[in-house]
Amino acid sequence: MADFILSLTCTGAGSPSAARIGVESGVLDVLRSVRAVLKDCAHYRDPETGRLFMRLMFSAKEEEAVRSPLAARASTLGLEWQLTAVDHRPSVVVFVSKFAHCAQDLLAQAKELGMRVAAVLSNHGDFAPFAAAAGVPFYHLPIVEGRRQRQEAVALDLVRAAGAELVILARYMQVLSPDLVTALPCPVINIHHSLLPAFKGAEPYGQAYAAGVRVIGATAHYVTAGLDDGPIIEQEVARVSPRHSREDFRKIGGELERRTLARAVRLHLDGRVFRIGDRTFVLE
Repeated sequence: MADFILSLTCTGAGSPSAARIGVESGVLDVLRSVRAVLKDCAHYRDPETGRLFMRLMFSAKEEEAVRSPLAARASTLGLEWQLTAVDHRPSVVVFVSKFAHCAQDLLAQAKELGMRVAAVLSNHGDFAPFAAAAGVPFYHLPIVEGRRQRQEAVALDLVRAAGAELVILARYMQVLSPDLVTALPCPVINIHHSLLPAFKGAEPYGQAYAAGVRVIGATAHYVTAGLDDGPIIEQEVARVSPRHSREDFRKIGGELERRTLARAVRLHLDGRVFRIGDRTFVLE
């Protein structure tokens, strides 16, 4: 027996309870028919859209034995669904610039997070020794005036060649063009060093310091064509005071960034994050 995660969503019809019960009943019928053993089930219905979200973990003998009847039932129920083996380690590509803490943490936790870092891409060469120590291919793609389009084309080719199922921007201090965001074959998660939607841009800690804030934070979000506008996955905050210097802000923030990004990646890979337009819901 192997463990699987089923994440699904659909537009609820009728009463909320009837919609949930109908979907649950249909999915559980499929699992019973293949002698699967249910281990966990969580659900949520968005009150504004009526959309139902569910995540199930179960054990079964073969993935294909589940996939075929599930596809048939999903078509009847109007489900959007994804079935993943728990032991599947998706290929991930990490983008990084000079700040190495988040990318280093991802490489160190790759096995625990359930992923395989297939490559690290950077517009600087600083991270090469860290990638080499982890046995991960490193690609230095410098930003040259007038050649950004070519640099992004190479990056896109590398992501495709890696078979990436996720791209992670681990303090990659370049804005991806809308064309690249659209062309990438998988979701992209970014860590932003502030509590979005406040303090966007390249120097949020300086902005926060100048504003005299009492809390600072980090935000992990999906990347869209808009700058720092993607659906938020995870955030964390820390209290600060006028006694803290601008450098203190950066040190505290760096630790927040590292933890927040790792949690967001884990939630995504565990099939717990559902997008609802410009926001997300997390089934924990």
